[in-house]
Amino acid sequence: MVRLADLPEYERQHLVGKNLEPLGSTPAKALGKPVSEARFALITTAGIHAREAANFGLTDASFRPIDGRRHGNDLVMSHSSVNFDRTGFQADINVVFPIDRFRELESAGAIGGLADVH
Repeated sequence: MVRLADLPEYERQHLVGKNLEPLGSTPAKALGKPVSEARFALITTAGIHAREAANFGLTDASFRPIDGRRHGNDLVMSHSSVNFDRTGFQADINVVFPIDRFRELESAGAIGGLADVH
């Protein structure tokens, strides 16, 4: 495990600045229809995007739309942090963006469909 004191000053200040109160619980809301009729869009904070899209910068809070027809091997990760382990992503995109699993659910009729853009 990395110690805070071992990090560069900019990273240490960035992490210390995140010391916020817990958000508390979010009340659950009923979907209102069966999952088999619902359409799903995937959202991730893993910094993945199409190869030809611009990389994410160090403090970039923007997003990159991902075409729903894209395959996992067409995506790259430009998330940058000394605390972020990419090995799961490198072995299987579905660890951070479960597009293949959702396509399987769609094919099986377990979900109503996938969005055109994620």
